[in-house]
Amino acid sequence: YIPFDDVDFRQLGQTEHSTHCPYKGDASYWSVLPAGDAGKDAMWAYERPFDEMTEIRNHGAFYPSKVTIEATPD
Repeated sequence: YIPFDDVDFRQLGQTEHSTHCPYKGDASYWSVLPAGDAGKDAMWAYERPFDEMTEIRNHGAFYPSKVTIEATPD
């Protein structure tokens, strides 16, 4: 999971898609806008995870088949 502070949300749009994990809670999804259909629902996050998983709050995860993750210099 990548901290939200390190995610460029200007390139993402939240979608209506959601899923449920019995261990983490409900996941929200974002699409990578410049990628069109190929970037649909590429990132997910548990905005309100269960109490046992609070360390993933404000963190996103990406499908590696839909994105390339690069570190940028500070």
